[in-house]
Amino acid sequence: MTQKFNKSEIMKAAHRIRNHSWNCTMSQALKEAWRRAKKEAAQREESEKRMASMKSSKADQRNARMYQHVVFGKNDWVMDYGRKYRY
Repeated sequence: MTQKFNKSEIMKAAHRIRNHSWNCTMSQALKEAWRRAKKEAAQREESEKRMASMKSSKADQRNARMYQHVVFGKNDWVMDYGRKYRY
C-alpha cells in the first residue's frame, strides 16, 4: 500500500515550522513536517475505516422508519401520534 504525499505541502509546512520556531534547522523542520504528514495520513485512513464500518444496513434503515415516532422514557415508552393525542 503506497501513500502519496504532496511534497509541496510538506515543504511549505517545513518552512512554516522553521520560521515559527526559535532554534530549529531546516533538517529538523523537514523531519517534523514529514512526521506530521504521516500522522495525518494514518488518522485519515483510520477515520475512513471507521466510517466504512458505521454504514447503515437496510435493516437499520427499516427499523429507523418503523420506530421514528416512538419516544422512550425512563421506564416506559409512549407512541407519539401527533398534537391531537398529547396530554
